[in-house]
Amino acid sequence: MDNTVLTVKESKCISLNLCGVGVEVSVFFNMKEQEFYLGSLSAGSTPKKAMADLIYEKIKKKSSVPFECEALQNENEAKFEPFIMAILMENTAIKKLYDELVLEPA
Repeated sequence: MDNTVLTVKESKCISLNLCGVGVEVSVFFNMKEQEFYLGSLSAGSTPKKAMADLIYEKIKKKSSVPFECEALQNENEAKFEPFIMAILMENTAIKKLYDELVLEPA
């Protein structure tokens, strides 16, 4: 299964192949999830681990998760890129912040 967006504007889900299993993950990124992600970072998690934990929690809300969170944390971070890009496509406020951070000179 490829990492392809499933009409993000209508379903707000993306199909991902994580840990060898095809899963659908909502790209709706609410305030509670933002706080969860930022809280993980503040607690010392790497961005990759924080994103893996967030994705795991999002899958867990919708259905049973066919793999352990630790397995997801060990995935190549490139597996998370389609999810991140779908969130940016869906949420213009987050995209604006992302663009400012990415385009800001060091």
